[in-house]
Amino acid sequence: MITVTYIPELDEAVTEALRADLLKIDPQAKMTGRDPGPQAIVEFALPAIIGVALAGVSAGFLQEAGKDLYNGLKAWIISAYEAANQTPVYWRGPRREPTLRPSDTNESSIEFEREPHQTKMSPPLKLALAHDDTSTRLTFVFPQGLTPEQVDEAYDAIPGTVDVIGRFAAHFERQVSCKTTRHKTYRGTMPEDMWLEKQMHERAAMHEITDGNYLFDYENLIWVRVL
Repeated sequence: MITVTYIPELDEAVTEALRADLLKIDPQAKMTGRDPGPQAIVEFALPAIIGVALAGVSAGFLQEAGKDLYNGLKAWIISAYEAANQTPVYWRGPRREPTLRPSDTNESSIEFEREPHQTKMSPPLKLALAHDDTSTRLTFVFPQGLTPEQVDEAYDAIPGTVDVIGRFAAHFERQVSCKTTRHKTYRGTMPEDMWLEKQMHERAAMHEITDGNYLFDYENLIWVRVL
């Protein structure tokens, strides 16, 4: 099922048109406005103007569901990105916690009122994929300033990225199984507490990849994991 949330600064006519088109792709889809509240995080991690979440996604992404669904969602994302890109949402924090600026606030007034490093802008769109059998959730962040062609390329680069990450995760789990069943071979003379701590750090590093945020680098046409 497709779930979409959006920051209420989007024009109502725009959201209604997007909702109608989304229901043509997935009659069970849900699209709701949500005020994300104060934030105190890096720019790529700010709530997107439009957030799209897909549940039950396998390594094959949408291609397994058919070309029509894959292309239908692509066209919708391109339209949604364009709408969000035309409605910038600024965050400004006189202290440590930024506050959401209304979208109709003049940018020049923001420049006048704040220090340059305090204003950030929400990314236009994020696409989150939740896997079937785990709690793994990959998030793909579409940054500001992409052309429709670049959004198209970003979308088409997702399946390959998901596939690579899925194969990496499967390979990691095979290694864990080997180390568990033949721990004497792999542990050697390492003290047990040190061995367990090492295993814990390895799994944490793996989760940073399989449950991470990825930002599209349109110059190199690749999704890059960001901290």
